[in-house]
Amino acid sequence: MRDAGSSFHATTSPDLVLQPWAQAVCVLNGNGREWHQRLVQDLVDRVESDSMNAYGSRLLHATMRIKPNFQRLGSSQGIQEFLSVITHPSILDCLLVETYLGTVYNIVSGANGVRAISFFTRVCDGFLLAKHDTCTQGLEMTSLCFGGMLDTMYELLCREKRASLHPDLSALLDRFGEVLALLGTPASQGLQRHTDRLARFQRIADLSSDRLVKETSQYEQVANV
Repeated sequence: MRDAGSSFHATTSPDLVLQPWAQAVCVLNGNGREWHQRLVQDLVDRVESDSMNAYGSRLLHATMRIKPNFQRLGSSQGIQEFLSVITHPSILDCLLVETYLGTVYNIVSGANGVRAISFFTRVCDGFLLAKHDTCTQGLEMTSLCFGGMLDTMYELLCREKRASLHPDLSALLDRFGEVLALLGTPASQGLQRHTDRLARFQRIADLSSDRLVKETSQYEQVANV
């Protein structure tokens, strides 16, 4: 993981950026708790430094910048592995790395969720552009990747509250709905969990929007007194 991050720059191909996440998944699926903790620490190591040694944060930023091509199954698998890492139970349930994990999600989110929403939108667009690929393997990988996006969005909304107020969140949820429709009906494809979680995100977005409208109205009333 450390050695990989040093080579990423703006022109690095998406497939090359995504390669290290497969190794990270293997580490987290193993039994070494110390290695699990070290991996999360490495992802944010010297995050505020401009040094070339900030490997983990460079990898995170490079991953969040990519524009995936889902006409190749390798791209969707790489995205799924990245999402699997940052939502892995072995780190979500470990209090010892909570501070580091919070920094990971801060990087993934960007200011008020802008980086995550842009990333998820590009991923959804990639799936929708490749919708002609209806082979069973392609749909299964899309479903896994989509589930990873929803898991990540759940963690993001819990940790970065202002992301629920981002003006592009509603459009992203519409994109999620299009990808879900591409996968099939909940009954036929076992997608009920995806459907339920998407509905929950929509309720969060609606509540945040209503709260913002009320706060704005109250502010205007005070300002006009």
